[in-house]
Amino acid sequence: MGRQGIVTILAQRVVLKLEKKVIPKQVIVGGIKQDFLHCTHRCKLKTEHIKSILNKQSFAKFSAVLQMAKPEDLFSGAVRIQPIHRQADARGTFEKIWQRNSVPDFHVDEVFYSFSKAGTVRGLHYLEPPHTQARLIKCISGEVLDIVVDLRKGSHTFAKYETIHLKGDEGIAVYIPEGFAHGFHSITDSWVTYLADKVFEPAADRGVRWNDPDIGIPWAVKSPIISDKDANLPFLRDIKIPFSMNDK
Repeated sequence: MGRQGIVTILAQRVVLKLEKKVIPKQVIVGGIKQDFLHCTHRCKLKTEHIKSILNKQSFAKFSAVLQMAKPEDLFSGAVRIQPIHRQADARGTFEKIWQRNSVPDFHVDEVFYSFSKAGTVRGLHYLEPPHTQARLIKCISGEVLDIVVDLRKGSHTFAKYETIHLKGDEGIAVYIPEGFAHGFHSITDSWVTYLADKVFEPAADRGVRWNDPDIGIPWAVKSPIISDKDANLPFLRDIKIPFSMNDK
């Protein structure tokens, strides 16, 4: 079944159940809606596909339920794909990226954003203890392929990576705790915002080479726009890793 067919079925099932009140919303959140969220970021579906299927009234109901989804966990729960509150109507969209209870034990000390031209690669970055940062990453405009690499010694996913497709018109963010390297490929011109739990310490700034063969990330760009600093980051095998599974 094609992507359009998947969207049609999921959208119509959600709206049908909302209109007929066959099941409570929390059941939809745990079932159909979660399926849709997974399909959205894994299959790279667009909001426009939904709008083309549903009338304005039904789409408004469908949009209201999107923000209620449960997070999806990566790396055994360490990294989270975090749904955010997003409302869409004829005027445009309204988003709440973070609130105090969005992510347990996460507070915000610093907020910054980056603009990246299409074809740019940033990363793979991390900060050394005691200046590590947990971050909540959200693409606010454009489209990026976000990359997270596990740097925790003793982890069964050490040196493994996950890719998350982020778009400005989709209501998800990525929560990344300490112990992971982060980077992204800007597929289009893009704006990305970062919420961090500590103020950035330049002296603690570290990283891993973006095309490290021992990690093997399948970047979709061969000759990226990249800073000299990032282009000359060390390979993982040459780094003394400061993280372990025993770190709190």
